[in-house]
Amino acid sequence: MRIAQFLTLSLALSACSTGGDADAFREVLPDNRLLINMPVDFGGSARSNLGDESEYYVLTADATLDINQIIGDVLDGVGEITDFDPTWSNDGGNKALGGPWGDGDINGRLWVRELADGSFDWALEAKRVAEGEDAYLPLFAGQVDSGSDADISGGRFAIDFGALSTFDPSEDLTGEFYVDYAVDGDMSEVMAGWQDFSENGGEPVDAGYHYTQDDTGGSMDLVVEADATGNDVAELNIIRSRWNDTGAGRTDAYLTEGDLGALVYTAAECWDSSYSVVYFEENYSLTSVGDEALCVFTDAEFSDSSTAPAAR
Repeated sequence: MRIAQFLTLSLALSACSTGGDADAFREVLPDNRLLINMPVDFGGSARSNLGDESEYYVLTADATLDINQIIGDVLDGVGEITDFDPTWSNDGGNKALGGPWGDGDINGRLWVRELADGSFDWALEAKRVAEGEDAYLPLFAGQVDSGSDADISGGRFAIDFGALSTFDPSEDLTGEFYVDYAVDGDMSEVMAGWQDFSENGGEPVDAGYHYTQDDTGGSMDLVVEADATGNDVAELNIIRSRWNDTGAGRTDAYLTEGDLGALVYTAAECWDSSYSVVYFEENYSLTSVGDEALCVFTDAEFSDSSTAPAAR
């Protein structure tokens, strides 16, 4: 289920605008600087052999696509609403409402409120048309830190999949997707992840992501808890991928815990701007191919407990 289906904005929204200035609210809400700027282009064999498409590139690129889709849907919907002036704002000018608008039998609205300390709360809510005003459920809700403006901003928001499923009974979703971010001009740092997410009764999934980026490239930490040894015990795989603006990059990863106990196995893989492996090394089977000097980042760089996101 795509989040965007709940973000269809009625053109009638502009017709009922009060004409109030939305700039103060529009500028502090999260924008597309939260989207990951890693170049993505699949097509190879995705094996860790020289000249093949890099497996770690594919893993990292898959994660960026997933994150960008879910965050992008929220940003697109909020941006589409705030392209219009609020349909209502209070006399004090510290609260504004976009909507309500209709999409079939569902009404939606976006409200933003400035608090006394200069921070902001916001939420996108929905309800059935036939229900009363107190039936609105927050689908996405967030806070923006005090002092935020169009250039420098920080905050957080969460997506409630249980609330989304309320409006589409054919989808059985639970859990949350959370985002915590800080942006400064072209630079951004984002912590994101899934918490107790499940679909159609499946096993709940936790996953964490941390990424930083600017106009020269970026890096991403991924935490995956999964059975890597085949003994029904989850090991911890912590991955750091880095890339530049051409798409060339490097991943350094380690596997530990579970059946491995205190043992730590490491791997490194580098790819060029065509996403082909130029270097691969791992100490589990003592494999090493290629030349590390060809890596766009020649030094290994591992995540640790202070930087890796929690798979919570």
